[in-house]
Amino acid sequence: MIEINWYNIQVESNSSIALYNKNPVNINDSPDPIIRIIPTQTSGSVKTPVRFDVIDYHVTKIPEDRCMGYWVVYFTGNPKIPIGGINCLRVYPDWMDKLKEKIGNRPLSHLMIPGTHDSGAWKTYEGKIDDLNLISTYSRK
Repeated sequence: MIEINWYNIQVESNSSIALYNKNPVNINDSPDPIIRIIPTQTSGSVKTPVRFDVIDYHVTKIPEDRCMGYWVVYFTGNPKIPIGGINCLRVYPDWMDKLKEKIGNRPLSHLMIPGTHDSGAWKTYEGKIDDLNLISTYSRK
């Protein structure tokens, strides 16, 4: 399912966040959104009932702009005038392959991947080896 997150937005009485399945480049001529969220806080998230299709990237060519058919738009006041632009859902399933010369043979535990949970955080493990999760187990040297 597609989750929409927002951070530090300006919330006004007519603020909304809309999800489209067609590019709403010209908002006045675009179709109605498939979901419209009314934010009540400056930061938050909503899990929508919209499912993103499972795509086999070995078979399906990634679009040149990497846009996968969903766009999100933030509005304040007039629901036909976007604030902050129109953003499409983009995918980068090949990012590690594109950086393989820089990544080299480093294990996952040696990589800091921005945008992932607790990037750059660390803690000394004091338990038994059997307690480690799969990533810890398979990313050790």
